[in-house]
Amino acid sequence: MHFRPISEVLKERYINYAKEEGRQEGRLKAKREAAKKLLAIKMPVSEIASVTGLTESEILALK
Repeated sequence: MHFRPISEVLKERYINYAKEEGRQEGRLKAKREAAKKLLAIKMPVSEIASVTGLTESEILALK
């Protein structure tokens, strides 16, 4: 049986965590950008919330 050093395991976990954090931040940024564009064309905030998954207060904060 081969065991990897704990430092390697922890490093791999941290890297995976950081990658997932980056992906989540990227998805949120894309949603905010879409919401800004929809606000610019006067789409109702409630519809933007429905489309993007952002809350109405998050959308209003983008104005």
